[in-house]
This record gives sequence, structure tokens and C-alpha cells, in this order.
Amino acid sequence: MQNLIKFLIRYGYLGLFLLLEFVCFSLIVRYNQSQSEIWLNSVHLYASKVNSRSSNVNEYFDLRTVNDSISQENSALIEEIINYKIYTDDNSYQDYLDADTLSYQVVPARVASKVVNLRNNFITINKGTKHGITPDMGVITKDGIVGTITACTEHYSKVMLVLNNLSQISASIQGTDYFGNLKWDTSSNRSMSLYAVPKYADISVGDTIATSGYSTLFPRGIMVGTISRFSVPEGSNNYKITVALTHDPTLTDRVYIIKNLYAEEQRILIESDDDEL
Repeated sequence: MQNLIKFLIRYGYLGLFLLLEFVCFSLIVRYNQSQSEIWLNSVHLYASKVNSRSSNVNEYFDLRTVNDSISQENSALIEEIINYKIYTDDNSYQDYLDADTLSYQVVPARVASKVVNLRNNFITINKGTKHGITPDMGVITKDGIVGTITACTEHYSKVMLVLNNLSQISASIQGTDYFGNLKWDTSSNRSMSLYAVPKYADISVGDTIATSGYSTLFPRGIMVGTISRFSVPEGSNNYKITVALTHDPTLTDRVYIIKNLYAEEQRILIESDDDEL
């Protein structure tokens, strides 16, 4: 009680002044039309600004949900494109793709962590065995190839980037029957080398390089890049082709996992051929 009295003695005059100010302000706004309109307009303006800022904050926190939704839609579109290319000789339109004509499924994922400043670069993505992901699946973006899955846990997978000394991808020169092995033996994140293309092949700078489809990892036609230069090393019968990549795989934040539905059958046949040899 004593403390309350001391508080009132110390701050009572200030409280009374503020109360009288509020009463006077209320009377002015209530009984004067012009002041009332100014007050209402000011309140509306301030409320609009607050609502706008609140909306921006909500949109920011909803951004991940929106991006996930877009990524899911993109994966469905990429899946259709991949399977259409395989089951139409001239890439013409089909009314539908049923379960019997699907060879690939596409699963969207986000990058959880990166190691991209070494010679053996890799990323970790937020999909694992719980989502049907296994090693030896290809990973792409809407712009081109990213790498291959080498290990999985229940919720995560490790992806060896194409920018890795151990990576080898089968790639072909579009519009021709020539293909070779794509390796990263440069110091740039935007270029790789294509080997084993015979020197009699008719190639030009600017030709498109894409996945060949001659493995269980990637379907045919996934974009890799374009030929920036080529030469024939002394004593070799094959070109060494420098490929300018369509994108930098180390900058990827959202990816798509390629699930080959018939990969196991293909591997069984390949292994049976090895046994016969």
C-alpha cells in the first residue's frame, strides 16, 4: 500500500495530464467533423500499412510452402516430358500415359547441405529410403543434370555431383549417333570434358550435349550443355570435347530425383552378360 501511494505521488500528475489530454482529444474528434475525418483517414492509412507489412511477413513464411508446391508441379511435368519422349517416336502428343507406359518417376527434393569446394563434391538432399529413394538414381534440375545418388538413410540421400573426379556420365551429341563419357577434369564449375567420340564424327561448336540413355541412371535427352571447343590429342583416334554446362550444379537448391522403374531388370541383364564373360 505504501509503495502504491509513493507511486501515485511520483507519477500521479503525469497520469492526470495524459488522461485529460486523451479526454480533450476525444471531444475534439467527436464534435468536429473535419478533425474526425482527419483522424479516421489517419487510422485507415496506418491500418493499411500494418496490414501490408503483416501480409508481407505471412507471404515470406508461406514462401517455402509455395516453392514446395511449385516444385511438385514441376516434377510432374518433367516426368510427363521424359516418358513422352521415350514412348513417342516423333515426340508427338499422346492423350494419356498409363501405368504400363511409365518408365520413370520424378521425385522433388531440397538440398539440405553441400560440400562443393573440393575435387570430390557432393550434396545431401532431404529424401531417403522412406520416400523410395535408393543409390544409383540420377538427380537433375529443370536446367540439366546434377549427379547420382551414392548413399541413403531413411530421410536423406548423398548425391555425388557431376563435378566430382569419380563421376562418369554417358552423354551423346544430339542429332547424331555418337556418345562418350562425360568427366570433370577442369577447374571450372561450368565445364566438363566428353571423351571417346571418334575423330571422324562430324561435330561443331555449339552442338548440344545430352544424356544418352545408355545407363540406368538417366533417361535419354536430359540437357547437359553445348560444345565450346574440341581437339584430337596427339596419337588419339578420339576427340577431347569441352562441354559448357547449362548451369552450375553447386548452386542448386531444389532438385528432382529420377526413378527408373525398370532399373533392376536392366542391371540383372547387364550382370548376367558379365557372368557369361
